[in-house]
Amino acid sequence: MYLGATIAQTPVLNSIMTMITPRDLVRSSLEDAVADPSGITEETVDRYWELLRYPGNRQAAVDRANTPRGGPFAPEDVAGLTMPSLVMWGALDQVTPPSGAEFYAEHLPNDTAITYDAVGHVPMEEAPETSVSDFEKWLLNLAETIQEPEAAE
Repeated sequence: MYLGATIAQTPVLNSIMTMITPRDLVRSSLEDAVADPSGITEETVDRYWELLRYPGNRQAAVDRANTPRGGPFAPEDVAGLTMPSLVMWGALDQVTPPSGAEFYAEHLPNDTAITYDAVGHVPMEEAPETSVSDFEKWLLNLAETIQEPEAAE
């Protein structure tokens, strides 16, 4: 578990985290979330740090880290979902195990799952060109499969 999540789950420290979040903590958490930390730029750290400091976001991060979870994944959590979905997962994800992609592929009826080798928790940051290309292909395929209702005569 990365440092930010550990602090968010630690009483007293998590209260402080809702008011003060050092930029270096954001950097450390990002570096722990990706497969290759050398790709983390100052601009990326700044963007995540600024978003985290937006009103309510720090408390939401603490709340999310402290939300009880049953097992890693449960079929009843997605039962009844029928909308098309695209699941993009890093094979080296240390935050949420890659078995999650396999779970969704098995339990979502309209799922497209893509697993990226040599990528961690944030494919859109670690493989932006590939993930955008895959997303565009998925959208185009989705558009082709959606049929317009026939106009009433």
